[in-house]
Amino acid sequence: MKAFTMNRLPLLLSLVATIASAQNAALSVSCGECGVFQAIQVVFDGQDMGTNQPMRITEISPGEHEVKVIKWKSPFATEVLYTGMVNFPAGTELRAKATRGKLDVYGKGTYTPPAPVVTGPTAEQINAARGFIDEASESVDELQERLEDAEDDCLTKLLGRLGSLEDALQDAQKSTRRYEVDAALQRAVDAQKLILGKCSKRSAKKWARPIDRVVARLQNAQRYL
Repeated sequence: MKAFTMNRLPLLLSLVATIASAQNAALSVSCGECGVFQAIQVVFDGQDMGTNQPMRITEISPGEHEVKVIKWKSPFATEVLYTGMVNFPAGTELRAKATRGKLDVYGKGTYTPPAPVVTGPTAEQINAARGFIDEASESVDELQERLEDAEDDCLTKLLGRLGSLEDALQDAQKSTRRYEVDAALQRAVDAQKLILGKCSKRSAKKWARPIDRVVARLQNAQRYL
C-alpha cells in the first residue's frame, strides 16, 4: 500500500496543478504602430516580461493586473504606448494590440495551459527499485544452480533465455530506468512461460519457484519507477 501511495502522489499533485492552471489566463499583445525592426517591451504588475513582437504572457491569475507596453523605436529610444489596468477572466487568453494611449482587446479565446512537467521517481523510490532488482538477480543465480547437471529437453532454450535475462538485469542494475526494468521483466516472463509450458512437470516444479520470485521482484521494482 505504501508503494501505491508513493507512485500515485506525483500524479495526483500534477492533476491538481493542471486543474488550477486551467483557471489561469494569458495575454498576447502586439504593437499596432511598430515598424519591421521595432519591438515592444511589456511590464506586468511591475515585472519586466522582456521584449518581443508580439509578446505572450501566460499563467496569469484571474482578475485585474497592471499592464505597461513600451515601444522600442530604436536601440536607444523608447515610448510608452499604454499603461493601465486590464481584467483577465479565468481560463481566457486575451489578444490585444497596443497603440499610443490605448490597448485594444480585439479577441478572446480559451487559454490552454502548458503541459505539466513530468517528474521522475525520487531517490528513495529508485533505491527501493534497485533493491528488488538485486533480489531478482539473486533468484536467477539460485535458478542457475538448480539447472546444474539437469537433464531436460527444454534446458538449452532455457539457458538462452536466462542469459538474456541476466544481461537485462545488469542493465537495469546500472541505471535503474523504467524501460530497462520492463525489458528485464519481459525476459523473465519469457523464461517463466518456457518452464511452465515446455519443460517436464518434474523440472517445472523444481524451477518454477525461483523464476516466479524473479517476476514478482521486477514487478515490485516497476511500481517504484
